[in-house]
Amino acid sequence: MSAALTRCERTERRNQRLRDAFYAHYTNLPRPRKYSREYVIAQLSEEYHLSLRTVERILYRK
Repeated sequence: MSAALTRCERTERRNQRLRDAFYAHYTNLPRPRKYSREYVIAQLSEEYHLSLRTVERILYRK
């Protein structure tokens, strides 16, 4: 497996983990416990050591 293919695969896995975490923290909570979208994105950007803009691009790429 080439280095570029490995890097691409690992990036996709990281992005999917981030999307799953967003879904669990924002979308899949009962209404009274729901945090704001901006708060969850800021929290995930700190957790994954990425910028806010990068996290938003990953989440809203579709």
